[in-house]
Amino acid sequence: MYDLQLQFKDLKLIDRDFFRRNPVDIASELLGKVILRRFENKVLAGRIVELEVYLGELDQAAHSYIGKTNRNSVLFGDAGYAYVHSIHKYFCMDIVCDVENIPSSILIRAVEPLVGINIMKANRNTSDLYKLTSGPGRFCQAFGIDKSLNGEDVCNNTSKISICSDSINTKYEILNSKRIGISKSTELPLRYYIKDNKYVSK
Repeated sequence: MYDLQLQFKDLKLIDRDFFRRNPVDIASELLGKVILRRFENKVLAGRIVELEVYLGELDQAAHSYIGKTNRNSVLFGDAGYAYVHSIHKYFCMDIVCDVENIPSSILIRAVEPLVGINIMKANRNTSDLYKLTSGPGRFCQAFGIDKSLNGEDVCNNTSKISICSDSINTKYEILNSKRIGISKSTELPLRYYIKDNKYVSK
């Protein structure tokens, strides 16, 4: 497994300009990046293997389609911030994209666990490696992400959540399909994932 202590020098924080673009243009580039979750004395890490794009007020499935509210106000701000929201009993996390007042985002659907796997197992109460982070709710539960992290700056290397590139130059084959678990704008092919990765949600 991935050793953060050995590889940390090779991690490079993704800057805000990366996210200040249309999320469709970002999606395939964000796959394979490393997401870090920092606590006081520990770090969890995973590689992003599946995500979904939401196109703001043009997209009926997006939380921002109804306009700006107290709940979704983070989406209308600058890019590179976490939008944490709840669906049923689980939390999910998007990264805000595009420019201010164009409330687009990318939902992190699944990651490949790399560092802190025993902590993830305890958080999820399962020893099944493939059920730790294969889905947006599972990922947030495994990484200890809840509403307290709404608005967290993922482009800051001291934040509780950040996104980095690393020195692994794997060429991934990326597929896309319709999004999962929505009832509106279902025809849009805005789900992107790494082909044959075992941690992609089913």
